[in-house]
Amino acid sequence: MSDTEHGLRVALLNAADRVRILHEGLLETARQRDDARNEIERLRARVGVLEKTLKHAASVSHNGGLVGFSEHDALIAVRRLTLAYWGREHGEAARATVIAALEAQP
Repeated sequence: MSDTEHGLRVALLNAADRVRILHEGLLETARQRDDARNEIERLRARVGVLEKTLKHAASVSHNGGLVGFSEHDALIAVRRLTLAYWGREHGEAARATVIAALEAQP
């Protein structure tokens, strides 16, 4: 094998390695893109649920009297709608504080 052939063979092997590395990088980028798209879809669905909950709570609080709800009934309905979200960010300490404040009221 001549030096030229050897040089070309080495260059081709190096090029093949670079192509393989680039291909692996593209595959990883595609996986990350797919993961990001899945996360976006999950978040869109979650936002949809939260928007519906907010709309229901707003409807009850603003129109409850029109359908015969007392203020107490409307408050209970809104609390039921929002119970799943209450205290998630503030934790158990916030719940205990609110419960203690409610119990202290006459």
